Amino acid sequence: MTKLAGLLLSLLLALPASAQSQRYVENCRQLCNAPARELSANPPAVQACMIRCQAGNDFNNPRSRGMNSGTGRPVAGASQGASGSWAVIYAATPPNAATGVSQGQADRNQAHLEANRACAAQAGVNCRVLGEAGPGKCIAAVQAGRTVGLVRTSDPRTFQVTLVDYGQGDTQAAADSAALRSCSGRGQCEVVARACGSR
Repeated sequence: MTKLAGLLLSLLLALPASAQSQRYVENCRQLCNAPARELSANPPAVQACMIRCQAGNDFNNPRSRGMNSGTGRPVAGASQGASGSWAVIYAATPPNAATGVSQGQADRNQAHLEANRACAAQAGVNCRVLGEAGPGKCIAAVQAGRTVGLVRTSDPRTFQVTLVDYGQGDTQAAADSAALRSCSGRGQCEVVARACGSR
């Protein structure tokens, strides 16, 4: 393990200072609602959002990495290179029942940011990506829960979420079925969010 750590340290030291210091563009700071300009001064969830945003920007713009733009065929399904839209679902960690959905975004990174914001607004806590569906695919989120009290209603105080999972498919019905199969035998299962990416 010491050799691996030494190798990583020597690689890090070999990088130029500009490559070591991450540059986070203003639009990522705004998209992630970062209160501070310095990455490390932000909460961990905001730091993760900013890192994902900048990575997506770098991926979509090869010249920002000092690379030539290339002349080959584009990779199908790349963040902005694919025609169509993305569907993304974020979910809070159980027992929180919050979910966030983004559907119809042509930019994959923007779809993730939108779904994360929608979930965090409901949850009041950090959410995690549950799954995504690219152009022409569908996704469904399912929750399993147990009843708290005598009767379960739509009121979140009457049940406790014990599991959050998802399923994907070529149609919404197929995604719903896959999600329900993943939840089978784990309590009362219910599809709570669904979305499809368009071609």
